[in-house]
This record gives sequence, structure tokens and C-alpha cells, in this order.
Amino acid sequence: MKSIYKKTISFSLVIFFCSSLISCYYGWKGDDDPNVIGQNTYKGSLIDLQGNPVSNKTIILESNFEQKIAEFITDENGYFEGEGNSYDTGIKLGVKEEFNQYLTEYTFEYSNYPIGESIEFPPLIYTPTSSVSIKILNNSELDYRVDYNYIIGVCIKNFENNLEVDSLCYEEFDDTINFESDNSKSFSIGAVIGTTITLTISNSDNSLTRIINVDEQNQEETIIFE
Repeated sequence: MKSIYKKTISFSLVIFFCSSLISCYYGWKGDDDPNVIGQNTYKGSLIDLQGNPVSNKTIILESNFEQKIAEFITDENGYFEGEGNSYDTGIKLGVKEEFNQYLTEYTFEYSNYPIGESIEFPPLIYTPTSSVSIKILNNSELDYRVDYNYIIGVCIKNFENNLEVDSLCYEEFDDTINFESDNSKSFSIGAVIGTTITLTISNSDNSLTRIINVDEQNQEETIIFE
């Protein structure tokens, strides 16, 4: 499944700015906005990586065409529930964070759109994530590459008729960036706080490996490539 997301997710600012995913019309093929076809009761829960409830987080439910269906705040048990419209398209459920980021987001497609039902979603999984900005200085005149490995700071899942069909959720991820010769370059990735990033910079003459501890929400790292 990793290969699917490597083709569709840009890591120049890494997914951390997955709010762009909110605008993807997953599965919708019509030319017009979807229509309201009824009402449902929606409910679910938010947990951390250890399965513990996460309280006081905002959950946004909307159609795949961005019509807002409901907004919830998780209670002390990580639980949320409420009523909202049913549209003739799929729906998206996400944890709203600072700057409207949706680093945890599930999408749902149905063969028959539910009407007048009580829909319980699979638990949303959430963990704090860092935006790590990495600047590389003092490169030679040679072209070089950066290979890095980290725990990706998103949980994205797609469901069809309540069966999970795709997932990229806080798992180990590898990527490579190729740079032309220059004195300095910068890029950012989103990684789970409390983990590490292993990064190797190499050209035809030299190689440098660095391990970065991810421990801040917004983190800046400078690497001198000598």
C-alpha cells in the first residue's frame, strides 16, 4: 500500500499539510454538488496509538464535495455522536487541527448511500505530529541525494462498504529527494513526535548519515554536508 501513497502524496511539505486531501473528491463522478437524501445518526471514537481515548478534539464530518454534515467534540472517553445529513456521495471524517490540517482522515464510499441509519465509524487514530524543516548547507558543486526514513505523521484510511481498502497510518516510510548542486537546500516532512528520522546525504564523493530526534511540534534542523 505504501507504493500507492508514494505516487499520490507530495512530501516537499510532506503531508503535514494534508488539508489538501480534504479537497479530493474521492469517488464522486457527478458534475453537480451532491444532494441531501435524508438524515443519519453518526458516532465513533478517537484513540491514540495505545488505544487510549483522546478527549476534547474537534471532529469534522462532511461529504466528499465538502458540504459540512456535522462537527463534534470528543468527550472524556474519546466518544462523539450526533445527527446530520446523508448525501448521495461518499463522506469524509477527520480530526481538525491547527490551520485546518487533517492529519487523521477517513473516507467512506457506499454502493447504497445510508439513509435513516445509525452509522458507527471505525475508531479514528490520533497522535501528535511534528513539522520538521531540514536545511542542508555547504554542499559541493556535485549533484546529491537525500534518503530518509521516518514514522509518517498521518493516519489516512479509505473504506468501501465499511471494509478498509487502503491505509497509511503512522507507519515507517522511506523517501528520496534528488538535488542539483547548490550551496543549500531546504525541505520539510511530517513525523510522529517521539520518534526519529534517519537521513543520509550523499554525492559521488561523500556521504553523511544523521539521526534526528523528533520532539517538537515545529522543529528546525540544519545539517552541514562536508
